[in-house]
Amino acid sequence: MSAIIIETEVAPYNRTLINKAVATGLLDAYQAHLPALPVPSIRDSVHAVDPLEQTLRLRSGARLDYDALIVATGSAPHSLRTPPAPPPWTADG
Repeated sequence: MSAIIIETEVAPYNRTLINKAVATGLLDAYQAHLPALPVPSIRDSVHAVDPLEQTLRLRSGARLDYDALIVATGSAPHSLRTPPAPPPWTADG
C-alpha cells in the first residue's frame, strides 16, 4: 500500500509565516503556502481508528485499511492572556 495523507486543510500553509510575515506585510499569502507533497491526499478527517482490524473510518463514511499509521494532529494557536486595555485618553476628558 502506498502512503496517503488525510487532511482537513484546503491548501496547507506555513502558520508561522502567517503571523510573522504575512500579517506584517513582508510576504503575500501565496508565499506562505506549503509545496505539494509527493503523495496523494484525501480531504476528510478520521472519525475512528480500529487498531486490531487496522482500519480507519472517515467522517464521510469511507473506510480505509492501513499497514502502518502515523497520527500527526497538528497544533492550535494559544491566545495571549492580557488584561483589557484602559480606555483611550482624550484631551477633553
